[in-house]
Parts: sequence; C-alpha cells; structure tokens
Amino acid sequence: MSAPALRVASVPATHVYVRRLAHPGVVRLADPSGDDLRTPCFLDPEWIESNADAFDLMHLHFGFEFYSLERLRGVADALERLGKPLVYTVHDLRNPNHPEPGLHDGALALWAERSEELITLTEGASREVFARFGRRATVLPHPHVVPLAEMRRRQSRPRPAHADRFRIGLHFKSLRPNMVGAPLLLAALEAVRPLAGVRLRVDLHCDVADPGSRVHDPELLALALEAAGEGAADLHIHNYFTDDELWDYIESVDAVVLPYRFGTHSGLLEAFRDLGTAVIAPSCGFYAEQGADHVFESNERAGFDPESLKRAIRAAASAGRPSPVPWRGREQQRTRVAGACLDVYRRALAKVGLRRRLRSIPSSGSPTGPQSRASSSEEAPSSRTER
Repeated sequence: MSAPALRVASVPATHVYVRRLAHPGVVRLADPSGDDLRTPCFLDPEWIESNADAFDLMHLHFGFEFYSLERLRGVADALERLGKPLVYTVHDLRNPNHPEPGLHDGALALWAERSEELITLTEGASREVFARFGRRATVLPHPHVVPLAEMRRRQSRPRPAHADRFRIGLHFKSLRPNMVGAPLLLAALEAVRPLAGVRLRVDLHCDVADPGSRVHDPELLALALEAAGEGAADLHIHNYFTDDELWDYIESVDAVVLPYRFGTHSGLLEAFRDLGTAVIAPSCGFYAEQGADHVFESNERAGFDPESLKRAIRAAASAGRPSPVPWRGREQQRTRVAGACLDVYRRALAKVGLRRRLRSIPSSGSPTGPQSRASSSEEAPSSRTER
C-alpha cells in the first residue's frame, strides 16, 4: 500500500517552477488569497496556526518580498511551534526587484537558519549559499518553462521565418531595478550596425513609455524611438505578453540579450532554451551555468562593459541559432526534478520527527529543553551536512 501524498503549502503554488514539480506523491494546497505571488495567506502566522491540520510542510520560493522581516520571523516561529518543516528554494541570492540588497539579505539569512532543507538551481549558487550561510543546498535545475505539448508542437514544425539573416531581441519589459537601460541599448545598436543582415528588435512595456509611470525612462524611450525612426531597430511597445505571445516572440528572434546588472537565475532563460533561441547573458549571477550561450560583462560592482556586449553579439551572430532542448529530454528532466524534490520533503519531515523523538528522551545530566538544529547535529549528522 502506497504512502499517502504529502500535503505541501507552496509559496507561490501558481508559479511555473512550482507547477513543474507536480508529482503523484505530492498534493499542493491552493492559496486562498487569490494572489499567491504577492499576498499569500500561507505567509500569515495566524493562517498557519488555524490550518495546521491541512498541510504537512511549507515550501517557499517567492512572494515574501512584500513582508517585513518581523512578519517572516513570525511565519518561521509558527511553523516550528507546530512541527511543520520549512523547505526553501533559493531562486534569488540578489532580488532583481530590489534596488538595494539589504531587505532580501535579511530574509535569506532567516530562511537559511530556519529551513530544514535548502534547494537551489545551480552548483554555483549552492556554493555561494554555503559560503554565506554554512548550509548545503540541494541542486535541482530549473525544468522547462514552455509546456511540453507546446514544445512538442513547435519543435515538430519549421520555425517561422523572418526577413533578416539574424535577429537579436532586447526586451526591457517594465525596466526592473536590475536592468541596464539606455547604455546597453546604445551598445547593442553599435554592435549590429556593421553586421550585414543582423537586426535588433527592441521591446518595452507601455509603462516605460508612460510619463506618469514610476518606471518611465525618457532616455531609454528617446533612444529606442530614434533608432526605430532611423530604421536601425524594430521597436515594439506593448503590455505584458500572454503565454502564447511570449512563445511567438521567442521564436521571432534568433538570440536575446538579458539586460541585467544583478540577479541570480532566470526562468525566461529556460523558455528561450526550450524553443531554441540563443541567450546572451550578463556575467552576474549564474546565468552562464544555467545554460546561456554567450556572456558579456555586467555586474553590480564593476558595472556594465559595452565592449564585451558587442563581442558577445558578434559571437552570437556568427554562431547562429542553437537547437532547442529536445522536449523528451525536458520531460525526463522534469520527472527527475519532481522526484528529487519529494526526497527533499521526506528528509525535512524526518528531521522534524527525529527532533521530536530526541525531545521525548529523558535527559541524564544534560541541560533540559528543546534541542536546536545545531545542538542535535551529533545525533543526526545529516541535519547539518545535507543542508
């Protein structure tokens, strides 16, 4: 007889990474807030106390950036009081939505201390987690982003043609704090100008072009409009893509530049790999390890190097478009990652169970009271070495 499925409160359950972790041994609760990306009920200590019988453990990914550190400590305290393990996937070591690192650093330190198990997406990020917090993070790579059926459909027919020899996309979206704006666009324009048959496609969300918006960037907008007016680039200003529009966009370009100056991992990078579009990524974070095809120098300390971007664009145009990651391989990877995630959940539950048993053993000459994670490490080596 098979064991009952584990009931997991995932934050957020609707994110594509979490959806790809689906497994018959796991049931993921639906957050009642209606917006688990920004206001998840699961991160309310009162909800945790009132619904303790509804879930076995909590798995945190995103969605905590809108809450104070005091609130997050309350979440960790409530879970610990109830004996509910916390698993945290370190997607971001530097939050791309925060101009300064302090708030996210505080949350990272809290989750590193209070989580039974840590997960991250690349070996490089795992090494940084250990260097900063002394914890071992299990590495589970990001699965596919494009749905398997859509990957299969698009990979089974010829890619839509365009008029250029090689087309490079530069999508600034809503210009998050981690993005380089006009200087990066200027370098990209200078890079493609002498390359015969190579053309730049520039995308902006409508809010970047709106003078009343907090993300309005008149310098970037003026440069993009000037380039489009001179015929040096194709400019597209629009609202957020739907999924189908995003897949069409990915197939409309042969390479894409990720215009970042800080960050860690990228789900969008995986979507480009799914459909066979080259990724030109910055040197910050672990985009290269995640699978980027070309790298330019851009990070928070040294800044953005325009000449390195020009070299990367030339290399991409010379190399041509890569083949997509085969959908069958992505399907197999997804199965492996989901199974490995379930193993992490079982380890987390076992650690909490072991601590409960240790607390129930009468002490003989040792201090009384509940043991911390650190103090129980001799009895349970894995509680320290596997983190």
